[in-house]
Amino acid sequence: MVKQRSKLTRLKTKHATEVSGKIRKRTDAESTSKKKTKAVPYSGRESKQTKLIALLERPEGASIAELMKATGWQAHSVRGVMSGALKKRLGLTITSENGDGGRVYCIASDTKTA
Repeated sequence: MVKQRSKLTRLKTKHATEVSGKIRKRTDAESTSKKKTKAVPYSGRESKQTKLIALLERPEGASIAELMKATGWQAHSVRGVMSGALKKRLGLTITSENGDGGRVYCIASDTKTA
């Protein structure tokens, strides 16, 4: 014996909606319209990327340890952001020198004004 499904079960799909006990098919406008949020410009607190840039713009530069402490990231993440976001996306020239306390990174002076 095959059990017949109720009308509610048959019509309930992702395109159907129930209004006061009655099933009706959603209109195209209802199914495709989504609330669009307006993009709000980032302001307020300082981002980790801006902290990195500020440290790298100092005349003495910054070591990986200083950058790790400022952001809370691991060393490979700091190097990845310097390579990807700062060099490739923002076009900054980051130089590194081997100092007494380890490698020191800084933003080259020719890209600071550009």
